Amino acid sequence: MASEGACFKFMIQKRVVRGWTVEDGTQIWSQKNAPYQEIARIEFPPQKLMKETTCERLVINPWNTLPEHKPVGGINRIRLPTYILSVEKRRTSNKY
Repeated sequence: MASEGACFKFMIQKRVVRGWTVEDGTQIWSQKNAPYQEIARIEFPPQKLMKETTCERLVINPWNTLPEHKPVGGINRIRLPTYILSVEKRRTSNKY
């Protein structure tokens, strides 16, 4: 990051087959039928990095968003309590 920066691409697969569902985490969506499409990109220029203790206090939560952008599907609903417990555990274990 200090010398080259970073880039994050946000990719989606469009549901093109009626039987595909986000509720079935075992279902494989064919990349041949629905190739990944870039919908956004975030580019970070080179920059001085934060101290590790500062990073450890940060909380990134996909549910901290507008209602229409909240994660969908059963797998994502199960992830929410895991995120919350992970933050609590990290804060108590690392003493930050």
